[in-house]
Amino acid sequence: MTNREQAVLALIRQNPQICQKDLAKRLGIERSSVAVHIANLTRKGFIRGKGYILDSVPYVAVVGAANMDISGRSGGLVDRESNIGRIRLSAGGVARNIAEVIARLDIPVSLLSAVGDDAHGQSILEECRRQAIDISRVHQDSSLPTSIYMAFLAADGDMQVAVNDMAVAGRIDAHYIRQHRNFIKNAAVVVVDANLSEAALEAVMETGQPRILADPVSAIKAARLKPWLSALYAVKPNRAEAEVLTGIKVDSRAAAVAVIRDLHQQGLQQVYLSLGADGVLASDGQKIWLAHIKRPASAGLLGGVEPVMANTTGCGDVFLAVIATGLYRALPLAEALELAVAAADLNTRSEATIHEQLGLDLILAGRKDVQIEELMD
Repeated sequence: MTNREQAVLALIRQNPQICQKDLAKRLGIERSSVAVHIANLTRKGFIRGKGYILDSVPYVAVVGAANMDISGRSGGLVDRESNIGRIRLSAGGVARNIAEVIARLDIPVSLLSAVGDDAHGQSILEECRRQAIDISRVHQDSSLPTSIYMAFLAADGDMQVAVNDMAVAGRIDAHYIRQHRNFIKNAAVVVVDANLSEAALEAVMETGQPRILADPVSAIKAARLKPWLSALYAVKPNRAEAEVLTGIKVDSRAAAVAVIRDLHQQGLQQVYLSLGADGVLASDGQKIWLAHIKRPASAGLLGGVEPVMANTTGCGDVFLAVIATGLYRALPLAEALELAVAAADLNTRSEATIHEQLGLDLILAGRKDVQIEELMD
């Protein structure tokens, strides 16, 4: 399915009675082009017969935050001063970012989230439509503003400090999850972020969905996942989040391996431990792989060095999105890991939350920069 066909299909899913004229208006294309796309979708089996009867297509459901990201960057921040620099606004939020990358990789994806009924919320939803993300289940709230994440970036592009205002994320509550229980249960893969409350996470686990991937989001929010580790399929913590989940400080390779084994003992099928510039350790319970970008060795924990970055915001989301894509496509873990590391590295080269050109071709080209090896006991 092409990106345009995905966009057409997403709009039809939102409103099966939509006419070709309205589809053309929403997509900004000619009605004749819409007719061609619908004919292609019918030929490929995504639409059956008249009235836009949709065939059942495996999909990914992503549950969590959608924000407006505001990032500021200066050559050197001076406390209590107005610093000269650059400020950028873009659609963000862990779940929304993950959904965008999955959509860019030509997989049907639905976002379950909440935004305010305001300009930022409309901007986020419009960007989701542009990326062919199904947003028919996104809650628009009339009383709370859209979530905002404001990050101050250091000169090297890494996040120095951030502030978030995410009250509307509370609308993704247990009641909301139960309203969409069957949709979540029937997804091929589900991704959740720890911006969800403990009650909402519990409701997701109660669906019985067997393939739930989780992003801890932060060390503070990672604790929300602890009661549900045995119900998760995979988790992607960084060092600080891993310490919250296991009580083990990741200060050596042995400690990193101990974290992975601890998480498997708690019931996880796959573990992806992010070590920043030192790469990622990934395990399926049988083997552990290390993947990192090929650069000259340094004194880092596992031999990597800090890359030149434009922005690290969104890189972890890109990584988990590619892992979810690998699970959807039944890729071997090592192959999915290689692609995910390549994608995350490429994402650091753009000041946008998600690299404007990120797609399968660019990721495949980036594989040459990834070194992957199996760790031996």
